[in-house]
Amino acid sequence: MAESHGAGSNAFGRHLLVVSSVPLANWGFDASWVDTAARVTGTVRILQAADVKREYGRGVNDKLFRTFEGQPAIVARSVEKPG
Repeated sequence: MAESHGAGSNAFGRHLLVVSSVPLANWGFDASWVDTAARVTGTVRILQAADVKREYGRGVNDKLFRTFEGQPAIVARSVEKPG
C-alpha cells in the first residue's frame, strides 16, 4: 500500500502530502511524530492518485488523495525526525 501522511505548513504555504511505497512504521513513524517536524527527502510532484496506484500497484487512501489531487506532494525516499 502506498502510505501517506499530511504535513503542516511548508514552503508551499499549505499542507503537503508525503507518499511512500515503504510503510511509514519502517522509518520509526508512530504517535510520537504527531505535531513534530520531519525531514523528508524525495521528489516533489503533482499528485495524481491514478499514477500512484499504477506505479505502486497498491491501494491508496482515496478520500485523502482526493483532497490533495492535483497539488504538490513528496514521494519520499527517506523520512527522519531532526535532532
